[in-house]
Amino acid sequence: MKTIPLALLGCWCSVAAAQPVFFDDFDGPDFLPHWRVPPPENWEYNISGGRLNVTDLHFPGIAHLESNFARIQTSFEAQSDFRIDVWMGWEREPFAPYDELFARVTGPSGGIMAEFGLVYPGGPAEVAAATGAGKVSIPPPPPGIYQFTIARTDSQFDFYLDGDHFGSLLDPYGLPAAGLTIWFSKEFPGEMNPKHVDRVRVIPAPGVLAPLIAWAPAWARRRR
Repeated sequence: MKTIPLALLGCWCSVAAAQPVFFDDFDGPDFLPHWRVPPPENWEYNISGGRLNVTDLHFPGIAHLESNFARIQTSFEAQSDFRIDVWMGWEREPFAPYDELFARVTGPSGGIMAEFGLVYPGGPAEVAAATGAGKVSIPPPPPGIYQFTIARTDSQFDFYLDGDHFGSLLDPYGLPAAGLTIWFSKEFPGEMNPKHVDRVRVIPAPGVLAPLIAWAPAWARRRR
């Protein structure tokens, strides 16, 4: 019989105790009512294979804006300390301006608190985490699906990419988190680099166990 390290066992118990206040695995065939989504003419997408697949963007189609974009938004019970995981990714190397896919945490009035994902900062694309206190960034990893995690404890945001600590930034706002936006954009006119969102969850009060929670599923897969 396989044994589980005590630290990991404690982690799993904490996960069980902290039930998600929001979860969606895009099991189809269309969006659940908790999402606010653009009108069909603004974008092309499908929900299949347990993923949201965005294949083209048409809004607003105005040349001087240089990009087309879409966003999906949801609200959840207001959280002080929390952890948000979004599994999402892209099919090809980012190749054009505004080739973007990122998750954004918002407060009760809709103000931006933190964001994390693939962004175009006016130069080469990068994967970046940002709050009002600053930004941490790296060149984008290869095409694929990645786990982007935004966690807040007290007055600090911590960001994880596939369970590895990406960076820490102060929270200058001190507001409860109450919403999540997932943003898609592409150059206008230009070809879409298809984007995918596999699943989303919001868990209250991750505390010091955030790194262990991220690592535990990978450990379990290796043990199997």
